[in-house]
Amino acid sequence: MDLTLLLIIFGVIVAIGFCFCLAVANFGLAKFYDVYHEINEEEAYCNLTPQDMVEEINHQHFGGKLRLHKIDKYVGDAYVHGGDLLLSTQTLSSTSIASYAILAHELGHALQDKNGNKLKTKSILMRIGRVIGIFLFPSLIAGIILIALGSNLLLWGIALCGCGVLIFLLALIIRLYTISIEKEASKNAVKFLQEYFSEKQLKSVKKLLNSAKLSYWAAFFQTLLGWTMLTKKTKLFN
Repeated sequence: MDLTLLLIIFGVIVAIGFCFCLAVANFGLAKFYDVYHEINEEEAYCNLTPQDMVEEINHQHFGGKLRLHKIDKYVGDAYVHGGDLLLSTQTLSSTSIASYAILAHELGHALQDKNGNKLKTKSILMRIGRVIGIFLFPSLIAGIILIALGSNLLLWGIALCGCGVLIFLLALIIRLYTISIEKEASKNAVKFLQEYFSEKQLKSVKKLLNSAKLSYWAAFFQTLLGWTMLTKKTKLFN
């Protein structure tokens, strides 16, 4: 095949991939909210209220050691390493499928915390990232200046640029690690809800959890392509 044609094909593939990444980066979170509002309209046919389910799973799988905290933040549900389960009043008061999916997902994180050190590792990496992240742009700018000056400063410039690149790579690695953590937590959530939901309702749960995973891919591509100024701004380590 002609080299020119190969280059054209390669360029088209790169352009399509770039556009796809931009689309995910800019619309992934919006897609999640669309699916969330859709699933939030579906009533869950369950014998337990959301809070009763949390208490039952807590006693069955965690020996009642999880600490439930009610918060008012909209879609601010979270699990904090160490046993603190933060669920919004909206999640606990609604009997929609979305509410059960959200609380089960956070309980999925609690199971991760119980069975391994993934959340602890991520927390450590994030703390390191927040400390060294402030040096990303200064090191890149200083490195470029030293490279431009050349002579004996060239190696120092390359070293500083290399440090900036390593910081950026750490941010991307943490994003990918987060996606892995969220994927596992969603699997745990489905396992929890299998005891309470029908197959039809589980399909809606999986739809919501998959859209949530897309939002984390959006954060990854926002970090990866932030330098293009074509994506929404996001902090490197958040």
